[in-house]
Amino acid sequence: MGLMPKLYIHAGQHKTGTTSIQRAMFVNRESLREQGVLYPQAGLATEKNNWGHHAAALSLGDAETGKDVWGRMRREADEAALDTVVVSSEILYRLPFGKMSAAQPFRLIAEHFAGYDIRLLVYLRPQVDLIASNYSHNVKAVGETASIVDFITRAASSLDYMQFLHLASVGLGESAIEVGRYDKPYLTNGDVVEDFARRIGIDLSRGIALPPESLNRGLSDEGLARMLEANRRYANSPLRLRLARKRILEAHRAPPFTRVNVLSDDMCRTIEAIYRLRNRNVAARFLGEDGDLFPPRYLTSPLP
Repeated sequence: MGLMPKLYIHAGQHKTGTTSIQRAMFVNRESLREQGVLYPQAGLATEKNNWGHHAAALSLGDAETGKDVWGRMRREADEAALDTVVVSSEILYRLPFGKMSAAQPFRLIAEHFAGYDIRLLVYLRPQVDLIASNYSHNVKAVGETASIVDFITRAASSLDYMQFLHLASVGLGESAIEVGRYDKPYLTNGDVVEDFARRIGIDLSRGIALPPESLNRGLSDEGLARMLEANRRYANSPLRLRLARKRILEAHRAPPFTRVNVLSDDMCRTIEAIYRLRNRNVAARFLGEDGDLFPPRYLTSPLP
């Protein structure tokens, strides 16, 4: 009897190189098939420059829609009969939502991919970095006008990583959860696409075309300040805002892993203190490590 086929569910998070991973998978679908990897057509987003399975993720807000979309994905997988299936959407990290609660969406996935060795892969990032990066993204891409303090209040529910991981483990099984750390020292050659490929079992040297640079890059500190000012000044003037945003984006891109300085040192210490013990619980439960999930950068005193 052969090995079970594998289903990798990549759930982001947002701002952990997810767009670069999805584009690499999407544009190399034929080459990936030659390596026994299917990146399904079913469940993909239909919008331009969206390469993830966002329709599949959003379908899990309703049981009937979820059954339809994930059923089509399973049929495509059965027809392809390849060793590995990869589904990717950072929207999955927002589960549960809509009409499905708790572990229900994960159980639906498990039911539709019965007979598969299911792995849920999620990259986690230090909360200080995640807050700063998400705030920068919202200012850059969706016209955010709120202060960083107001933004943190809105984002708080996504910062306790154990909550999502626990629900996923209830629906898929503890052994299904695979945690990656989006921090250069923990990534293969400091690169998230290479790290992802290693985990899936993809040989990037076999005809895989990679994006020339990191996608969905953030803004520099100056660019963020200018964009926030433009969002507020031209909130009621869409054309002027669009022109201002275009100029700022062209002039103030930041390299990957750049942390924008939107948080004071006191705020950084507070955030790190709030989540340090919770992060250690994640490391213990899902990585088998007795220690910090991420080395503290702002706290100097050891945990009791």
